[in-house]
Amino acid sequence: MANKTKIIFLVLISTIAWTTASAQCSKAEALYIDSFTKSLTWPDELRETCFILTILGPEDEQLKKVFLKKKKKVGNLPVRLKFVDKPEDITKSHMLYVPMENSALLPQVVELLKESPTVIVTNTPGFKSGPVINLDPSSFDLEINALAIENKGLKISPNLLSMAIEL
Repeated sequence: MANKTKIIFLVLISTIAWTTASAQCSKAEALYIDSFTKSLTWPDELRETCFILTILGPEDEQLKKVFLKKKKKVGNLPVRLKFVDKPEDITKSHMLYVPMENSALLPQVVELLKESPTVIVTNTPGFKSGPVINLDPSSFDLEINALAIENKGLKISPNLLSMAIEL
């Protein structure tokens, strides 16, 4: 079973790495984000009425398709998508996706969320700060700042850690 999971992640990583940056998220990127929601466990006090996934960028049909049309749940919580145009608009979130085209905003985002248990997911080459999961498309590496994520009170599945480079 672990080998099957590794193969799925490798296929996702390969697909994402070959995806060109655009305003719209590819289906592979949406599945990549979805897989991380299943590989992290938030503290009990954060398991409220819904799982909030915020995207720093325009509304995205692929993300809506993966999370809303199929009525996805993270644990037992329904998913709520929020799209914001600038870091100042980010409010309480479990996970924040910052696509490569908004990578210049990552240092500001990390600073804004330093007290928040929000995990940042991106695909920005070389980005390693804060509680981040990063698929570096230049090297095909899945990078996780596990210590920063765990310091926020979250747990990371051993399967995900076994496929990643810890920062």
